[in-house]
Amino acid sequence: MEIKYQLFEAENLLVQKYSGQFSMEEFAAYARFSGMNFASKPIKKVLLDFRDLHMGNYEDFNETLDKVIKVREQVNENEFKNRAVTFVIWVEKPMPTAVAHLFTANFSGKNYHYALTVDSIVDILKLPQHLRNVEKIVENAENTFYADNTKI
Repeated sequence: MEIKYQLFEAENLLVQKYSGQFSMEEFAAYARFSGMNFASKPIKKVLLDFRDLHMGNYEDFNETLDKVIKVREQVNENEFKNRAVTFVIWVEKPMPTAVAHLFTANFSGKNYHYALTVDSIVDILKLPQHLRNVEKIVENAENTFYADNTKI
């Protein structure tokens, strides 16, 4: 799994693009990394692009989803406690959409959403004009996370 990201500090926006075969271990490692590196930043908006993420054959779908939710809850509780952050998961394929729907349902009352279109992303995150070309912003993310931490 590859995770690219970019922080737009002036706009309080963190953009993340996940691609390749989903890995619970890499997801958890990136969650820890982002918590340590971005908790002190004034992030209020997070876009997670799951359009190129392959969820695979999920025979243990519920178990994996539970693990993902627990990782996110830990980050919320420890690094982003008492912060109003809006998360949008960008999806277009059936399986990632189902995962995003079930994931966001577990955070009712919080600002977790999923979106199928750029217009929805812009509306939910209230992006300024210069960040509305979401496709280009995601494709040009400047940083890549490596789970072994040797190439960050």
